[in-house]
Amino acid sequence: MNRFKSLVFLGLLVFVTVLIGIVAFSRFNLSSTQSLLPEKDPSMENLRLVKSLFPEEGILLCLLELKPNIRGSIFENKGALEEIEKLVSLVGSRESVKSVDSILEASKLELRGFLIGSTRYLEEKPSEMLKDPFYVGNIISSDGRITTLIVRLKEYDPELVEWLKSIELNNFEMVLTGQPVVDAELDRSVWILSMVYPPLLFLFICGIYYLRLRNTVAAALPPLAAVIAALWVYELVGILSIPVNILTATVGIFLIIITSAYGLHFVDRLVFHLRFFSVSEAVKKAIKEEWRPIFLSALTTATAFLSFLFTPLKAFRELGVLVSSGIFLSLIVVFGVIPWIAILVNLHPKKFERKPLRKWNLLFLKVQMNKRWRRWFLLVSLIVLVVSIWMIPRIEVNFDNFSYFRQSSQVNMAARKAIENLGWAVPLYVVVEKPSPFTVEDQKHLLDFIGEVENLKGVTGTLSALDFWRYYSIPLPLLQVFSKTTPQLSEFINGNALKIMVKVSFTDSRSFQVIADKIRVLSSRLPGYLQIHIAGEPLVMASLNNKILESQVISVVFTFLFIFAITLALFRKLLRSFLAVSPVLLTLIFNFFFMSATNIWLEISTSIVASILAGLVIDYSIHLMEAKNSGDGRKRKVVPVILTNSLGLMVGFLTLVFSPVALYARLGFLIAFGTIYGAFAAIAVLDG
Repeated sequence: MNRFKSLVFLGLLVFVTVLIGIVAFSRFNLSSTQSLLPEKDPSMENLRLVKSLFPEEGILLCLLELKPNIRGSIFENKGALEEIEKLVSLVGSRESVKSVDSILEASKLELRGFLIGSTRYLEEKPSEMLKDPFYVGNIISSDGRITTLIVRLKEYDPELVEWLKSIELNNFEMVLTGQPVVDAELDRSVWILSMVYPPLLFLFICGIYYLRLRNTVAAALPPLAAVIAALWVYELVGILSIPVNILTATVGIFLIIITSAYGLHFVDRLVFHLRFFSVSEAVKKAIKEEWRPIFLSALTTATAFLSFLFTPLKAFRELGVLVSSGIFLSLIVVFGVIPWIAILVNLHPKKFERKPLRKWNLLFLKVQMNKRWRRWFLLVSLIVLVVSIWMIPRIEVNFDNFSYFRQSSQVNMAARKAIENLGWAVPLYVVVEKPSPFTVEDQKHLLDFIGEVENLKGVTGTLSALDFWRYYSIPLPLLQVFSKTTPQLSEFINGNALKIMVKVSFTDSRSFQVIADKIRVLSSRLPGYLQIHIAGEPLVMASLNNKILESQVISVVFTFLFIFAITLALFRKLLRSFLAVSPVLLTLIFNFFFMSATNIWLEISTSIVASILAGLVIDYSIHLMEAKNSGDGRKRKVVPVILTNSLGLMVGFLTLVFSPVALYARLGFLIAFGTIYGAFAAIAVLDG
């Protein structure tokens, strides 16, 4: 090994990585939450059916409320009407927009013989619109101060959402809600999680590791190895065109969390041997001492993630494969790249920092030598274990797209405002299909059906072609005829299919599922030739919640079984194997107990925490067991490394708590406290 060869090798590595990265990152493809579900899931099939009959890619609601300093209603302010007209024109001109419903087109309808006549309210008596139940609560508030633009999209358009957020109106305060807004915010969050947080974690972990290694470069090498492995995995994602969703976007962070420990263990031993040997000799000794425990830790951790292969969700399986691949790639970096870097840089600890280091190590020594805290820790853990029997079953599985964000976020505030003023924020669709055209008799049956639906608790109303009969006495068969030539009517009737939009005063998926089940019961009273399909984004989330619960149970069971099997093959004694995995078991129970105690729901992000913690804690267990076999001297050196690693991970993950997306805040919160608990559990159980 010499400096020239090292420079050539590292230069070639950087060149190839950058070259592949340019190609791979240009092929990045973001996908929505719906992509997490299997293609043949009933909720997805129903949603696709509704979209095929009534093509649209989501509804964007723009709520416009007159500013407090403007008196009267919208109809009494010419400037406000002109501003609405301009905004509708700009939004409607975009290629992604199918139609824009607003008060500008609101008309009073009447039947004139066999024709439908209409008179626009704004052309004659605008205030009369406030007496029309078809429009009040749909596009105008009862006091006339709030109006809504209902933007129906042909295709997903995040640029439209960002543009609407950026504009300032003279007469109105505008808020946006709807699935397109949620998707746009999630896309931004996925990008932040993939590209912004890994460097932040890198810096935090470097800072913590510096306290242990006393050398800036040495402290940077472990997280750098993890970052390189994460970069290679992201390049693999781009080359294979694997969709990046809210789940697979976490791969980079997980790799930095988990695999930084491998680099720390190796560099810590390398720095120790550099005090007595040359670089080449120190590298050989460090590899000889650390390759076995690090490889075993990587194997057990990768196995924990590969347990996702048995789950029903493709995105979970992709996450498991990507993280497992990254774990083994990190081993290549740790044992194949770090030694080349060690030739070029000085990894010796700085002498002038020994005094503060002694204080730092003294703290670790106290933790290691004090037996009293271990007894209290195990006692508290035993109490948690007993209480968990009642606490864990109380964990809720009720997640929706709005739960990704904090309650104080603009997304949730806009949804609450829409519910307060319009009675709904996210629609539920009921599509009625018939082999032949609708008749007056069908109209009677459907009116009774709609009346029963509107009486359900939580339902604030419905919107359908049947409203034209209820409010304007225009029969359904005639509407069906005119729907073929009238774009406004085609939103409600397409061929022999009738769409009913059910408005509800909530956004959570469980409540939507309850309403959908009740509607199915009511629909059973309809004639058999009327086929009912119920669909909506929240029902997709409800189905996803069921899959997540199933995936959680499967992944935890297989993770624990795989880890136990590997430790049994490694230590060849049942008692020692059980002792090695007992900190993992305690940590998993603590994680679910903590979720129940803090009212954190089981959802996409929190469902993968258990496997991450299992991978981290088994790493601590294996290193302690291996060090125990090497004597007390080695064991005393491992405990500070474990505490340094767990503290670095805790501090790094607590940065996610400040994320505007509640999904990642919960993820960071659980991993931060689970990691530090797991470290102390491993020390308390195994360092005896």
